[in-house]
Amino acid sequence: MKHFLVLLFLTSFLNTVAQSNYIPGKITTKDNKVIQGLIDYQNWKKTPNLIKFKNASSENLFSPEDIMAFEIENDKYVSKLVNLDVTEQRLDYMTKDQEVKFQEKQVFLNVLVTGNANLYEFYDGRSHFFVEKNNEVNELINRTSLVGSDISNTLIGTDTYVRTSKNYIGQLNYVMNDCDAISDLKNLDYTRKSLSKIFQQYNSCEDIVSEDQIYVKETEKVRSAFYITAGYAFSSYRIDSPVLYVKDFNGGSYNTPSFGIAYDVDLSKNLGKWSMKGEILYSFYDNEFKPKENNPNIKESTFYFKNSTVALDVLLKYSFKKENRRVIPFINIGLGYNFIVSDDNYIEYLRVGNISGNKEILDFDVDKGHFSFLGGAGVDYGRFSGELRIMVTNKVITEYGGSNSIFNAGVVVGYQVF
Repeated sequence: MKHFLVLLFLTSFLNTVAQSNYIPGKITTKDNKVIQGLIDYQNWKKTPNLIKFKNASSENLFSPEDIMAFEIENDKYVSKLVNLDVTEQRLDYMTKDQEVKFQEKQVFLNVLVTGNANLYEFYDGRSHFFVEKNNEVNELINRTSLVGSDISNTLIGTDTYVRTSKNYIGQLNYVMNDCDAISDLKNLDYTRKSLSKIFQQYNSCEDIVSEDQIYVKETEKVRSAFYITAGYAFSSYRIDSPVLYVKDFNGGSYNTPSFGIAYDVDLSKNLGKWSMKGEILYSFYDNEFKPKENNPNIKESTFYFKNSTVALDVLLKYSFKKENRRVIPFINIGLGYNFIVSDDNYIEYLRVGNISGNKEILDFDVDKGHFSFLGGAGVDYGRFSGELRIMVTNKVITEYGGSNSIFNAGVVVGYQVF
């Protein structure tokens, strides 16, 4: 039970640190003043309607009505008053010839490209792209609707068709008509990548003076690292079985070496704080346990516990990263599956009155694999990684084993190859 309490503590701690994630950023106030500080970045999928900002003098919540813009790392957001297309687009809730609806609201827009024409994105469960030119902001419309019979649309039910209105193509043809290099947009996709590319082409058009082109959102690169690893654990095996001969044993302690490879990949751009770590570890142990008490019917007995496993571990890792810090503490928690490569688990015993002196053997069957719960804390330093880790595995032996478990506490070290 205490082993699971430790894992529960690590889980709670991970949840606690996930509550806030302040990284360097800046805001632009309504009077066009830029203030440096920290912004609580939560790896937003949906565009935020509030941000937490703090510096040495204050800590505040800001809405799009409060500030003109904010920046974090390679992300820029600007505050704009827009007419947002809120027409229902979820197929299960749509009706034939439903009303087109727009909502005027002040929102943060993610800046994708700026220049003679700016491209922004707002995400509320679906992407809304906006174009700004000559200080006028308009949504690029790409709307789905349900209509009656129409051979040019997609049939989804009796006399019900889906129509996609790609109004954004006509809008962009109008906005970009002063650039001769852009003439045919009919196959342009309504995606961040495609729209960003065409806006970059327009802003670099030879017919246009593009002095205002100051920003193109960088493609987010996911950091990853490949390690060779080795470990050494102090292990404790516990067994409680009512089966004859087995019930004389309660387990014992031993050491478990391991080695393998690991792969660490960022889950977000928050200075690489959250990542997913995958491991393949080979472990082996060869141990002998003596009975906890003498059985009057048994002259001597030994529990042989011999296994080798290949573990596939997946861990959620949180690194306490700060700029210019070389030693980076981290914690992680996860789940592993241990494939049994070889096993030779049995009890060898000699019964009282056995004149021949030949020992008898009670073999144990094991499953092909078993799950483990993992948790740990450590530090990364340059290419090196060191971690103190615990691992809890239940029901290793299935036949005659009753309740049995392994508790490992040890170290895992790694070296980043690339």
